[in-house]
Amino acid sequence: MNKKEAMDKSIQLCQERINQVDAKLKDQSLSNLQRTMYESEKTIATEELAKIQAAK
Repeated sequence: MNKKEAMDKSIQLCQERINQVDAKLKDQSLSNLQRTMYESEKTIATEELAKIQAAK
């Protein structure tokens, strides 16, 4: 796997992670702690995605 393929795969994984977290955040029965945890996870994934895209 070359560098471009690896970066494309990383971008795809980050986007999937963000989509999964978005789906979980739609659940109305989440506690405040769970909601905060998922929002933090989404922020981290979004920052990772931005870094990868900037390096690309």
